[in-house]
Amino acid sequence: MAKVKEEKTEIVVHIKYNESGGEEKYSFDTHMNIPLRRIFLDFCDRLGLVYSSIAFTFDGARIRETQTPRDLGLENDDLIDAFNHQIGD
Repeated sequence: MAKVKEEKTEIVVHIKYNESGGEEKYSFDTHMNIPLRRIFLDFCDRLGLVYSSIAFTFDGARIRETQTPRDLGLENDDLIDAFNHQIGD
């Protein structure tokens, strides 16, 4: 009988953010089928940031708030980048 690989339903995702004075990494527990908006809001609350002023990327591609870790193929301990939206030219 062939073994079936069991997918983890809960993972830890890290968000990296360049703050004045250095780069920080924050960890969040989430489930594979929960939209990432939830941890993005938690991240902004934790740092006192305005959610609409922050962009999130994974492997260089912009993340939509409705996407889930499963949609992006995230694995345990993967890193998401967060940065301030660029305004202007």
